[in-house]
Amino acid sequence: MNQNSNGQPQIPKKLTLKPKLESNQQSKPQRSISLSKNEPTKPKRSISISAVKVDKNQAIRIVRAKKSSKENSIDNSKENLNQNLKQNSIDNSKENLNENLNENLNENLNENLNEIPLPNPDDLPPPIENGNPNENIIENLNEIPLPNLNEIPLPNENENLNENLNENENENENENLNQNNLNLIHSDGLEIDDLNSQDNPKKFENIQIEDVTLEEAEKQANRYRLSHMLHIKDDDGNFHKVAFWKTDFFHFKPELGLGCGLYFSFLLAMIILFLIVAALCIWLIVVNVNCNKNESDFLLKMSVKNCWPQRDKMRLQAIIVTIINGVVLIGFIGIAKAIDREAMRYKLNKTHKLISDYSIFVSGLPPNATNSLEIKEFFGKFGEIEDVFLIYNFGNLLETVDKIKKTQIKKHDAFFAQVNHSKFSKQEEQLTRKLDKQSERVFKCKGNCIVTFKFMGSVKHALYLYSNSLVDKYLCCCFSHGKRFRKKHRLTVREAPEPRDISWNYFSTSFISRIAREMASWLFSSFFIGLGLLIVILFQTVKNQNGGLGISILMSIIILVSNRLIIYAIRKATTFRRQLSPSDAERVTAMNIIIFQTLNIIAYILIMSTNKKMSFYETAPQVVFIICLYDALAGPWVYFWYMILKNKYKRWRARKKAKSQLSLNMGYLPPKVEFDFLYSHSMKIISFSLIFIPRFPIAGLTCVVGLASYLVAHKLSLIHIFRRPHLYNDAIHRAILRVFQLMIVGLAISSLILNEESQTVNENSKLEQKKLYQRPSIYAVTIVIFVYFLRGIFLAVLSKICWRKKKQKAQLKEMIKLEDNKSNERDELKYRYQYPVEIPFEDLQFLESPYQAFDQENPQINQNPQEIELK
Repeated sequence: MNQNSNGQPQIPKKLTLKPKLESNQQSKPQRSISLSKNEPTKPKRSISISAVKVDKNQAIRIVRAKKSSKENSIDNSKENLNQNLKQNSIDNSKENLNENLNENLNENLNENLNEIPLPNPDDLPPPIENGNPNENIIENLNEIPLPNLNEIPLPNENENLNENLNENENENENENLNQNNLNLIHSDGLEIDDLNSQDNPKKFENIQIEDVTLEEAEKQANRYRLSHMLHIKDDDGNFHKVAFWKTDFFHFKPELGLGCGLYFSFLLAMIILFLIVAALCIWLIVVNVNCNKNESDFLLKMSVKNCWPQRDKMRLQAIIVTIINGVVLIGFIGIAKAIDREAMRYKLNKTHKLISDYSIFVSGLPPNATNSLEIKEFFGKFGEIEDVFLIYNFGNLLETVDKIKKTQIKKHDAFFAQVNHSKFSKQEEQLTRKLDKQSERVFKCKGNCIVTFKFMGSVKHALYLYSNSLVDKYLCCCFSHGKRFRKKHRLTVREAPEPRDISWNYFSTSFISRIAREMASWLFSSFFIGLGLLIVILFQTVKNQNGGLGISILMSIIILVSNRLIIYAIRKATTFRRQLSPSDAERVTAMNIIIFQTLNIIAYILIMSTNKKMSFYETAPQVVFIICLYDALAGPWVYFWYMILKNKYKRWRARKKAKSQLSLNMGYLPPKVEFDFLYSHSMKIISFSLIFIPRFPIAGLTCVVGLASYLVAHKLSLIHIFRRPHLYNDAIHRAILRVFQLMIVGLAISSLILNEESQTVNENSKLEQKKLYQRPSIYAVTIVIFVYFLRGIFLAVLSKICWRKKKQKAQLKEMIKLEDNKSNERDELKYRYQYPVEIPFEDLQFLESPYQAFDQENPQINQNPQEIELK
């Protein structure tokens, strides 16, 4: 807005009329007709009316309340309008009209506007010379016949015109950004229908006076948008009203990562698995009712209906354990299959319209296929093509550039400059020669490309024709040369990933190298399990197989240490694999942590049960109980002090990082969740609770009920997440984690109590149990309750310190501001496949100072070499 000499905003003297658009129509460039005076006048106030989704009744009430204070401005506007009508003739008004239109539109639009018939001068009312100028001013304005703006034809082929008009419309869009992008509050990906749709009879308008937005009317619109009814978009783009409790778990946006869908898939699979195992245990009870009393087998001895006279022995333990192990194995295989990448993408694509839905990923092209027009012509038989993106081999080039930068920094920061300077200089020369060789081969095609079609049906046709089955891939292509590129190259076509879900640097890795890296990562992760088992076997051999509480505690500590090493190893191994998709890397990390930690703990339990000559079901509760105790209190504190001691020279950074890591161990879930921690602390306990079901069938039913309540708690917490996204961590922690962890710890304690109840004393053929106060399990229950009480106090204090109300409000404002800046990126089709970094391959020149490369990432770092932190 222009300003006068006094610094006050100068409002132009004109009356602006903007047409109101329907919901089903596309946004057209707004046209304005202004009747202004060439002579400079004093700045006057104006009234602008624009169509925005706000409560109309509330806006009218506020306008009426301010009517008395705006009478002077309205009188001045009427007087100025009468002066314009007196002094300007019809010819001058026509010239002014053409001049105003020429400023906003180009020459093509002016030709159409010149054909608009202007009002007849005889039809206009005579100007008021005497009397009050405020009388009948509204009637005079209404009698002026204005042209119908909707009937003005627009040039569709002129792209420059649309770009100029979009720049003028951005000012109005920025004012109402919070209203138009309220979908950011629903960060889970559930889209809400437009309020101006045909199904909704309410129409909202925002009346803006002196650039003052009616906040109360906006609040009313926000309350309507945040109602309990949600509108889900189907595959055809139609909206349907769906109650919240009927929504799917996979309506999440890609910004939240793959972890949300992965988490809920695992929960649902575990509920089904627990239900099947509990049903098998009920069958064991029914069989045992009709059989004889048995005290030799562990499972039958703990059964509820084991009360018949003993005549012969029953051997159902092997059968039941075999069936349960088979069910568990099949269940975990089903879980791994359900969390597959294609299944997750299919469920995400149900509610999101992404550019990957219009694209295909093609591999198998020859290295000399660098002409995009040739590829476009080959795939043009499936439909119109928007873009062809060739993937070049520049990953090694980027890695070499990074190594050179790090070498330069090490050379300048060397402690013994005389000793290390020559070493780093020689290394820099070698990398520079390697860079020159790679820069010559960088524009050779890797054999992959991404083809983006204009219509989704073309993608389905191409995927159907190029099926990835073995018969179609190796047999049918021998007879059909039309499917081969240049009649000899066999192509592989599959669905394209999202542009933001691609690691472009890893495309240079070959298929054989990627398989070798995957095998090496598995061996690297298995090394820690074998090392821990070797230590335990050696330790128990020295102790001459004398087990007790001390050996149980020691082995549990070894389990915990090895599990931490496994997490570190799996993260490094996943990076070493060079996954092409970050979401695939997250999925592989989470699944490997579950598998390796489960195998690690089961192996320790088997070794303990073998050396102590105890059954697997008698040894497992002790180990699981100690793990639960560690996860409750010891783990977060150990990590907290470890981070502080590790970064003692930078304590403020260490505290910040340790507290964020502490929140993950405590159960808080950040918006971009690291689900490996979540699995390592909760899901492994779910897996081991399966071992308690055969010995106590009621525990199996308890697990089913507990998991169902856990799922309901997730639903309740998600409601709060929709309303208040800044309370995401707190809602998840309070509503969910306590219910689940207490249920698991209670299950472990009940197993300990049952284990002690089975140790009976036989006196005169009568069973006498120990007294209640003599059972060590009672002390264990007391310790666990006290630990969780202290943990609750610690979390309450931590939440008061770290997440105060002021900080929550500030985070909410920053998040809204960040989402507002991304408002133009809501249409996913605007994203195109392009490399994130543009590198001048032809003339690569390095900076004189090696520290300038890090100034953009770390502007706060000083130019002193001693203060530069290497990442």
